Amino acid sequence: MRIWPATNAPINDTRYAVLIPRCQAASRSRRAAAASASSGALCAGGGAALELGFYISVSGIATFKKADVLRATLKEVPLNRLLVETDAPYLAPEPLRGRSNEPAFVANTAARLAAVRALSEAEMAHATTENFFRLFRKVPRSVLKAPLTAA
Repeated sequence: MRIWPATNAPINDTRYAVLIPRCQAASRSRRAAAASASSGALCAGGGAALELGFYISVSGIATFKKADVLRATLKEVPLNRLLVETDAPYLAPEPLRGRSNEPAFVANTAARLAAVRALSEAEMAHATTENFFRLFRKVPRSVLKAPLTAA
């Protein structure tokens, strides 16, 4: 998982320094799941990243057989804060694990995330697409080849 700030503040902004201690404390509880991110510790279970307005991005790791704790954590993340990413060229999702990852494989990750959250694939695609455009406001919607509709 990755965290994406919903603001233009630099990642070394002192407000984000609270993530690490909050996540360390929350990771001691049974319900919390902590993951390392390039910009610091993420703790979706504790909600520290969400409280700061971050979005949570899911890669192919969420499809791996032994990622039950991660999938349980992702059930708790609000749908309006989820993104799906590829992590190319690494960490291809199941059933493509072991191959070089590519952007087209993000559909496999989204499908698994939809199943975990009891949503249709179309609903997950719509939600994560809306989240993308809300986060990356300067990207025009015209980059979509076809409009997405929720089923």
